[in-house]
Amino acid sequence: MLFRRLIRPVLIVLIAYVLLVGATYTGILTPALRWIDVGIVVGVGLAWSWTQRHWRWQRTPLDLAIVIWIAAFVLSLVTNLDSWRRIAMGLWFMGLYVGAWYVLIQALANGALRRLWLIDAVLIAGVPVVFVGFAQVWLAITNELALPRPVGTLGNANTLAAFLVVLLPFAAGRLMSMKSPLSRVLLALYTGASGALLLLTFSRGGWLGAAVGLTVWVILRFPVRQIWAKLPRIQKAAVVVGVGLLVAVGALVIIESFSIGGRGIGLRTWLYETALELFARKPLTGQGLFTFGAGLSRLNSLPPLEPHSHAHNIILHVAAELGIVGLVALALTAWVALRVFWRTLRQAIQHAADPVTVIGIAAFAGFATHQMLDLPAMMPTIALVALITLVIAVAPGESAVEVGMLSSRRAWQPILLAVGALALVISGVWSAANNSRYVAILTDANASKAFHAAADQLQALANTDPDFALYPEQQGILLGLAAAAGDPAAVQAGVERFERFTTLEPDYANGWANLAALHAALGEDQAAVDAMQHAVDLAPSSWSLVYRYGVYAEAAGDNDTARQAYQAALDLGHDVALIPGWGDSVLRRDLTPDESDLSDFGRTLLMLERGENEAAQAFALDHTGGATDVSGEFALRMLLALSRGDRETAAAYLAQARSSVISRNGRIWTQVGAALLANDDTAFEQQVAIAREALIGAPYETDWELGENIAYIQYLSLAIPRQFIPQVGYFELDQALIHLLGEAGAVENLRAALTSQDGV
Repeated sequence: MLFRRLIRPVLIVLIAYVLLVGATYTGILTPALRWIDVGIVVGVGLAWSWTQRHWRWQRTPLDLAIVIWIAAFVLSLVTNLDSWRRIAMGLWFMGLYVGAWYVLIQALANGALRRLWLIDAVLIAGVPVVFVGFAQVWLAITNELALPRPVGTLGNANTLAAFLVVLLPFAAGRLMSMKSPLSRVLLALYTGASGALLLLTFSRGGWLGAAVGLTVWVILRFPVRQIWAKLPRIQKAAVVVGVGLLVAVGALVIIESFSIGGRGIGLRTWLYETALELFARKPLTGQGLFTFGAGLSRLNSLPPLEPHSHAHNIILHVAAELGIVGLVALALTAWVALRVFWRTLRQAIQHAADPVTVIGIAAFAGFATHQMLDLPAMMPTIALVALITLVIAVAPGESAVEVGMLSSRRAWQPILLAVGALALVISGVWSAANNSRYVAILTDANASKAFHAAADQLQALANTDPDFALYPEQQGILLGLAAAAGDPAAVQAGVERFERFTTLEPDYANGWANLAALHAALGEDQAAVDAMQHAVDLAPSSWSLVYRYGVYAEAAGDNDTARQAYQAALDLGHDVALIPGWGDSVLRRDLTPDESDLSDFGRTLLMLERGENEAAQAFALDHTGGATDVSGEFALRMLLALSRGDRETAAAYLAQARSSVISRNGRIWTQVGAALLANDDTAFEQQVAIAREALIGAPYETDWELGENIAYIQYLSLAIPRQFIPQVGYFELDQALIHLLGEAGAVENLRAALTSQDGV
């Protein structure tokens, strides 16, 4: 009896931990938390084995769909063996989800679990998520920062929205079942707070998903047909008009949102097009489970575009990775959910549907809608929430044994589950042990700066897992850092590691660029050109890589290729001719554009640098574009204010620049601004030194900020934030900023010009 009383609180604590921490990317990436996750898998597996002495194995609604899913996974592996290591990572999580499905459904079927306990566990887990989300908004407001898109404890606004889409029907459903006034008030506040936070996420997919989920809940939970029949015509008309206006306003808001900077529809269409192209290349079996990230890099310019691990649409994503077989499995899963929905709808029309089933159906409908516009279910937390939702929707209202649910005669099912659980545990322990050692080596290297020794230590891990591409890639970066610090022996070793990485993962431009830089360091000019050509073929929109390609081609004596590369770099970044060293080459000098061809930002800066303050002021009245981010634009306004002698306004613009920093580019601009606002030479020199150090970057400092996602969400591992070794000379900063800090005397000349008599 005591054991049964403990089941509910233990279950709630377990699920709350998994959703809040364990199944988030933080839980997956952090070694200590990963060990806890493995311990939970082991504990659940042992508890499951113990219960099988008394439980009767029951058929589940998804048995056939799961068989087809497994077939799709196996086919994607067999037909894409070159990507087997990536696919293996995906298979581990798919095995975990299948196991969780059977554990939950069988526990419900045998009376060891109640669906309301699952709902309560998710609601309890949601309390800190919602609290942290509002805390993030409050901190931004009190610090006079731009209103952020809150992320709660989940690290991403769209992921938070996916959680809230499920949370809203859960909270609303429990609100209707409560009898205590205090419970009703608390749940009403909880529901309202969840809805308000969802709006603040600015997730349009989340908004649409919540609208669908709550609409389904209202239709199934209340006797809408009877209520509608009793309404007078005038009230019916008012309802129709009100709903129509609500839909119209919502549609207008969503449509208008696409015109906001950084929120255009183009942010999704290139992902959809990539998914369709990948599907077209392998329509039957797909490219392989968990391989979309590599395919995206193969077909698009990364950098400067952002790496992703999914297509932001579940149908297109399944098509790309698992082909037609995967789409059949997805369709069958959807069919099971739709059958339950129609059955419940008939019950709701005839008399009354089970309110708990209604909660599950509504939440799953909202979740599924959201996955059509995004795919936050790639995070295990959201996948497990969806799984819980589906279990609530399709599981029997009481235990299957009590209601006569048929027992399965297939004894191999629990045996197969036991074997699968054992495989998950063994591989999970092995992976957690490797990950702990790997992170420790990288951490120690950053502290000791013994980069070459750290690369050697990683070799033992690379030997145990030779096809895990992240190991040689990180070794190569460590060796590149060692070479940059004056270790000549590290250069050849770095070449070998990057050759291994590009063999395993040929679709990433950073690997080829790093390889090219090390070949160049060895004096192997043609090898450097060949490797960098691979890089620019993969990332033709990166001015920094294209420019470096020209440098290597010129060093190899291929002036035609070099000239084409330099011109392409100028076309990509209009201020490339401002970067230090451009005029050191005759080829580059011949291609130097007129000042009128520079960006508005670059032209204004050059005018200010020459002391042409009045001309800069006049030009800036109509031309203010060209900075990479908002902080850069505010920095330019600060410079213009200084050129007028208005230090108070300049200080205000610097404060705005600081409050709008979202990138390394913005952070460095604020350092430059602080230097130019300094009242004495010593303070100016100190601030400039800080800015120049930031321009070069610490060994582990990120250079391609979006590139960190490759390790985090595609390899599910921590990694050195730097994506390019220093020898590549990669930048994604304003070229005018690079000019100011990299060109000898440039920032000093600007300060002198701004404080000249003409500027006062």
